[in-house]
Amino acid sequence: MTRQLVIGLAAALLAAGLSFAFGCTGFGGRAEFKVLRTPAIYSVRYYEESQALTVVLRDGEVTEYAGVPEEVYRGLMTAPDKDAFLKDSIIGKFKSARVEFSEPAAK
Repeated sequence: MTRQLVIGLAAALLAAGLSFAFGCTGFGGRAEFKVLRTPAIYSVRYYEESQALTVVLRDGEVTEYAGVPEEVYRGLMTAPDKDAFLKDSIIGKFKSARVEFSEPAAK
């Protein structure tokens, strides 16, 4: 299997796991990941009520952005170059936190 395919599959599994874990109650209601499949972004999820945006990159990095207005989210979803929009209009403009995952402790 190629490295890029493995990373893509890992990102898909991560997005599915996040959807399962947070999809029903999450940060202010139900929100599902939308797969974008750009060169850098695998998927995004937006919670309208809390204005929280989750971005899953193809390299497996997951970042939550706080206080993202719906207009900015819509701009990302309609931008012809979503990667450039993320870089220019979201990264560094909103409070962010990387979502880290770890293996459960052995019993």
